[in-house]
Amino acid sequence: MKRARSDRLILPLEWYDGEQDYLSVLAMLPISEQQNAISHEAFRAKIKNLEMRYNEQGFIGRRIVVTPLAIRSWCKENGSPVCKLSIILFVAESLAVLSESS
Repeated sequence: MKRARSDRLILPLEWYDGEQDYLSVLAMLPISEQQNAISHEAFRAKIKNLEMRYNEQGFIGRRIVVTPLAIRSWCKENGSPVCKLSIILFVAESLAVLSESS
């Protein structure tokens, strides 16, 4: 993970700009990973809470936007199925790429 100029560790957070993207990615997941899905609004609240907790613990949460096209393309390029683990890896890799370019 990247360190910010303030020397605080930056942690990636999965983020969906809109409910439709969230639902579309959710529909791509295996059935077993869809069963306990939460609503988009609950997901956003969960991530905002994580951001606050990270900040309280001295970390910085960086939202990484996940779109259906981006995750599908990433999975195809990496020979991975669309699943929760793939999304986590996509988000982590995206933060690393952003960090390298800044």
